[in-house]
Amino acid sequence: ICIRGLSMLAGTDNTGKSILATQLAISVAMGVPFLHFQVPIPRKVLLLQFEMDDGMVQQRVPKILKFYSNNYPEKLKNLSNLKTVMKRDLGELFKDKWDSLKGNLQANRRDQYDLVIVDNLYTASSQDLSSNDQAKEVISIIRSLIDTFGVSFMVINHHNKPGGDSFNLKKEHIRGGKILTDNLDFCVQVARAEIDPNEKLRVLKITKSRMASEFTHVPCGIKLEGENGELKFDWLGPLPHREEIYYHEPKKNKNFEILEQLLNITDRNEEVSTIQIEGVLGDYKFTKRSVFNWITRQRKLGTIEKMSHGKYKISKNELWNLLS
Repeated sequence: ICIRGLSMLAGTDNTGKSILATQLAISVAMGVPFLHFQVPIPRKVLLLQFEMDDGMVQQRVPKILKFYSNNYPEKLKNLSNLKTVMKRDLGELFKDKWDSLKGNLQANRRDQYDLVIVDNLYTASSQDLSSNDQAKEVISIIRSLIDTFGVSFMVINHHNKPGGDSFNLKKEHIRGGKILTDNLDFCVQVARAEIDPNEKLRVLKITKSRMASEFTHVPCGIKLEGENGELKFDWLGPLPHREEIYYHEPKKNKNFEILEQLLNITDRNEEVSTIQIEGVLGDYKFTKRSVFNWITRQRKLGTIEKMSHGKYKISKNELWNLLS
């Protein structure tokens, strides 16, 4: 999040954007780490929740809070820094809420919020974000609030569902297009990792940052956990393979099934031969030419490594552990 800047969290449907937004709000208010990122001191946060139904908020928030009460009991007093405005108090959806928000910020001018989180941008406005002129108007309103009240903004937004063999997260997929993303100081995008049969893994990537970050343009893994009555995302770190591999369902992509079979027939050097690969792929009706193409693609993805002529090693690493 940029100080006195405009940040965005964008993602496909059902990725857990609202859970992430709530987790961020609580972490900043309490002054405790958010995922992998440190929060130096507690800050005042205003969370406007347009996205989740009030019943869902009341169901989820206690589970999210349980993680913080179990891990940071001494910091719970700082929750007074967080104010949440729920959907029932926000009026009709798809109507501009900016005048009401301006009044709220004006009323708190002596003890101003440090961060305002709007979940989400689409339902907070009657503007058509696909229109350049209307997107400009929304950006102008938010920038005016930032300049007038000295607050930071994080807005939650949608983007298109991942598709295609070469899909990876880019700013171009965000609803609102270039006019919107050009005016962001920081942007992070998140998508479901269809490769995970447990539906817990997400791909998170910082796609724009005006601050130095080792994770900019690096696809990272986060995992949704809900054990022991808790609900939160855990940080897993940079993902070991090329990003596009994570968006394919295992039942539609036999690569990992094939790789597991190859692992089971490696020699004492943990290597397999071209002939062995051809034998396994033959069971999947691969031709000799398509076997060559498969090996070439897997080398690019980092799932296998050529050791010598006709010898390959299967790269079983963090991804396999995530899905085990």
